[in-house]
Order: sequence, then structure tokens, then C-alpha cells
Amino acid sequence: MNSAQKKEATPYIRSEDALKIMYYLIAADMSMKAEEMEMFDSIGREVQSDYEAHRNEIIGSCNSVIVGTTDPDEYYDIIHEQVSAAIHNSQNSAEGDIMPALLIWNMISIAFSENEYSALERRLIRSTARTLGLDEAVPKEMEAAARTMIALAKEEEILQASDRKFSEVKVHMDEIAERKQTVMENIKALMLD
Repeated sequence: MNSAQKKEATPYIRSEDALKIMYYLIAADMSMKAEEMEMFDSIGREVQSDYEAHRNEIIGSCNSVIVGTTDPDEYYDIIHEQVSAAIHNSQNSAEGDIMPALLIWNMISIAFSENEYSALERRLIRSTARTLGLDEAVPKEMEAAARTMIALAKEEEILQASDRKFSEVKVHMDEIAERKQTVMENIKALMLD
């Protein structure tokens, strides 16, 4: 299947809609952490060449819908509705450029960025994956990969802080780098399935 055929068969997401979905994810647990916003900005710069020019407009658009809602159930419902609307908006556009699985990986990366993956974040990510028509195993495998990456990063920190000889540490650091690369290759394979 060539890429043009695949694009027609897969509901690609417009970058602006993807950024809104990711922002709603950050807001889902009613607390926006600095680490999440840093990851959001990093992803934004990757997916949209003029991200900085549109950042405040995207965030303002999302905030205008959710600010003032204090009931947690109603708040989540509004976020879920807005995510569904963004997906629907993208599916009715010929301008989609982000694969659904990449959107899910970016959402998981944001959710894990502060090392606290809330039940509401998981619920929204899995619901988004289902709405996009992804196999239910995809977000679960990506969550496991994110946990592995966090564990490997912690292992790296411990090794870097140790008093062991450089030659001993280097061997372990090389192994960790190789394992990280394997995890990322598996994620890329998931995205292309």
C-alpha cells in the first residue's frame, strides 16, 4: 500500500487539532504541571513549523471552553466532547498530517512527563485511541514502553551518580542506550502497523 492510499484509509489528524487534543489531556486531571507544558511545547514545535505564532491561540481556544467548570464529572465530559470534536474536525479535513498512533504516543509522552499517569489521563488516551480506530493493544503497549523508558532513565541517573569506574559505568550506559533504542524502534513499528 503506498502512502497516498494509506492516508485515505487512516484518519490523519490536523496538527492544530492534535495540539488541542494534547492540551485537553493536560487539563483532564484539573492540574497543569510545568513538565507537561514543556513537553507540549516541545511536541508543538515538532508538529507545527509556526507553533510559537499559534500557541496562545490554541491554548486560549481550549481554555475558553473549560475555564469556570468546577464539577469534575462535567469537566471531564466537556474535555471528552472537545477531543471528539477535534477528531471529527480533522476527519472532515483533507489537511491531516499526524498519524493517529503518533498522536497517542505524544499524549502518552505528555502524560508520563511528570512521572504521574492519572486514571483520567489513561481514560482519555484510551478513549481517543478507540475513537481513532486503533487496536486497544496500541495504547497499552505504548504505556508499557513509556514506563520502560522512565525506568531506564532512572537507571541511567543511578549509574551517573555512582562512584563506580567509568569503564564499568560505560558498559551499563551503552546497554541502557541500546535498550532505549529498541523500545523506540518498537514504538515506531506500532505506529506503522
